[in-house]
Amino acid sequence: MATSSPIIREDTSASSSGAVRFFDLPREIRDFIYAQFPYLASIHINQDPTKGLLQPNISKVCRRMRNESLDIFYSRNKFFLDLRGWKGASYPRKWTPLDIFERWITAIGDTNAKSIRSVSFFSHNFSANIKVSPEKPPTLSLRFRTNPTNAELAEGVPVTYSFDIAARRAETSLRFLLEDLQQQLRDRSLNVGDIKMLCSAVNGG
Repeated sequence: MATSSPIIREDTSASSSGAVRFFDLPREIRDFIYAQFPYLASIHINQDPTKGLLQPNISKVCRRMRNESLDIFYSRNKFFLDLRGWKGASYPRKWTPLDIFERWITAIGDTNAKSIRSVSFFSHNFSANIKVSPEKPPTLSLRFRTNPTNAELAEGVPVTYSFDIAARRAETSLRFLLEDLQQQLRDRSLNVGDIKMLCSAVNGG
């Protein structure tokens, strides 16, 4: 009679069968497994929600697995929001990128927002990648890039204005916001309101 292979079980009850219990595995191995659901890389918030925007199925097994797997999902993925109008066809036509973002960030809540380590915003004039280090308190960093444009300025715009100047002002404003936020994060975790504020700053720039 063939011997059955050991199975991985998610319960923590004692077992005399020799089976490997999932939560007996070292945390780094559990994290490696979580990282495969889905394989972690980057997620465009504007894309089809069935292609990675929703939380992974493994987070629905039990409460402990949900907490651990979502921490990996939100901390190791890079999240992108394109504010220029593009979105996946599966979203309602009346939804703007800001509508999609608002629903997404509200749905994940503060518990998951605090795990986010990389979020990028793309506007017509520039892109801003914001990284949050895992230390406590965290360090916030900004990678800012201007987008080349051939657009012409409207009549009546002051000669001292240019797209480059506008982008640099936006960058300066974002850096001030990040410095202030970094000070606040000495006493608390990143939350939904913080990420909304950053999105609003980029969209207004």
